[in-house]
Amino acid sequence: MLRAVIASCALCAVPAAAATDEAWFPVRTHNPFLQIFGLPTFEGAGRIDDGTTTWLATLDVANHADASAAGGESIVLDGESYYLNFRVRHGLTEWLEVGVDVPLVAHANGVLDPVIEGWHDVFGMTNSKRTGPRNRLEFRYAGAGREPYALVDDSAGLGDIRLTAAVPLGLGDDDRHRYAVRATLKLPTGDADALRGSGGTDLAIGVYGTVDRAFGLERLDLTAHAGVLVTGDSDLFADIQESAVPFGGIAADWRFGQRLRAMASLYAQGSYFDSALDEFGGSSFQLMVGGDYRFAGSGLSMSFGIVEELFSDATVDFAFQLAIHGGMGGK
Repeated sequence: MLRAVIASCALCAVPAAAATDEAWFPVRTHNPFLQIFGLPTFEGAGRIDDGTTTWLATLDVANHADASAAGGESIVLDGESYYLNFRVRHGLTEWLEVGVDVPLVAHANGVLDPVIEGWHDVFGMTNSKRTGPRNRLEFRYAGAGREPYALVDDSAGLGDIRLTAAVPLGLGDDDRHRYAVRATLKLPTGDADALRGSGGTDLAIGVYGTVDRAFGLERLDLTAHAGVLVTGDSDLFADIQESAVPFGGIAADWRFGQRLRAMASLYAQGSYFDSALDEFGGSSFQLMVGGDYRFAGSGLSMSFGIVEELFSDATVDFAFQLAIHGGMGGK
């Protein structure tokens, strides 16, 4: 399964005329019970030029190892998830950017359990949550007075497609500062029973701001955003889901010459469910760190990042992302 999605991602690495200058990790939540909703991937406020198209192919691999019980509820998260997303953004006019995200989602037994356990041992980190059998798939949730949910067989297929639009805001007095409003409409195209979608239609809207050469530092760029996700009723957990989820994030990149950037992103979301379990009803905080390399003369960039959970069990134990991006057209 993992080899198949990596191969699909590699096929996207075709030459492109130009790439967008912004290089932010398109991170989103990897928790299998939370990723079914329409949280937008992390983006900046840069407007794509009229007539320009940019594309991005990302592969996220998340390894889950957690279990808990509280207040008559219980949850088990054990397995691996793979998210292969194809994103296109197009400058339709000077004031409107449109786009689409087409995700493929897979949940499987996985192969990374022994690797992660060895990594933890080398650096003296605990493996207390990794006491069960290695490389199995078991996603379970049970709540008082409701039918329990379980996914124990491999699942792969189309996720929930997202349609996007962005409108720049005429703020700031120089070309270093950019502001925009972004909206995302998530359609119920994925199978909710297999945790490839929610079965509902979600709408997200947020305000985004980006500044180049922040604090007078020539190599430092910053971006931040805040918004709200309005969730449609899911097929699985509508009776306990929240109708609105706040989200926000901040990211920085530091340029080393013309080709290499070091990047870090912090993405936070509010609670999706009314639950006593932190893994199911807690807020999530994800830190992603890594870098981006731009290939000379091809218009292609490649980034790699590792996700670390902060302050909460609502994020995964380990995840990484590989992305290839580029663009074409323009005036």
